[in-house]
Amino acid sequence: TFLPFGELARALAATKPTIWFLDDLGQAPPSVQASFMQLLLARRVNGHVLPDCVTFIAATNRRTDRAGVSGILEPVKSRFGAIVDLEPDVDEWCQWALAQDFIPPELVAYIRFQPDELNQFVPSADLVNCPLPRTWAHAGRLLKLGLPADVEAQAIAGAIGEGAAGKLLAFIQMYRQLPSIDGILLDPDAAQIPTTTSVLYAVATGLAVRANEKNFGRVIRFAERLEETAHGEFATLLVRDAVRRMPALQQTPEFVKLMSGPLGALIGGGR
Repeated sequence: TFLPFGELARALAATKPTIWFLDDLGQAPPSVQASFMQLLLARRVNGHVLPDCVTFIAATNRRTDRAGVSGILEPVKSRFGAIVDLEPDVDEWCQWALAQDFIPPELVAYIRFQPDELNQFVPSADLVNCPLPRTWAHAGRLLKLGLPADVEAQAIAGAIGEGAAGKLLAFIQMYRQLPSIDGILLDPDAAQIPTTTSVLYAVATGLAVRANEKNFGRVIRFAERLEETAHGEFATLLVRDAVRRMPALQQTPEFVKLMSGPLGALIGGGR
């Protein structure tokens, strides 16, 4: 009698909605893909029946991605309900990145400023990297190391490619010369409102990262000033990033009051 073990045993014993994720299915040889056909369609193995609460999802690179994918067997493809292409989303990636301690805010600000740079995938047999959500995360870790400038430039180029590294480091140099975020938090009414798009992205992201329940009123005041000076999209970005990073901010009196005003209408309308 066959006794299921490992993931199969867990799936057979499932009593609540469960995803069985088959990652990199296209890299499996045809014999391995074929071994899943009965499980995917008949949902049984050696007399053991898979519960209805288990759903299969598979992922794979394309053959053109140079990832060792030879293709998916036709009877395997037809056993899935749908095939969809997934593309990176800048807003979702930035939301994820803001919650990671190893990704500095200046990198997130750069991706906000140059959203097309998030995913510039160019498959190559050469030993080079290109800008991708994964490699941008590697670049974030490298920036956190505090490497000497020449070493840092080479390391970042090794993570995301020379072209993207040059533009990122130029942006970071500008970022490090910004008006003091601490100064804005101390006196948001007197702080100067930037006029350059790149600086606006950088300041909005920097404030969102520093926002907490104690200073959120001052962050909101600066956001209101941004909205008053025709920079409403940056005010919205600032508040949204702050509350996504720290959801508890939505319970503060300052946020509740904000949502009843004109800036709140902008934030609520873009959710």
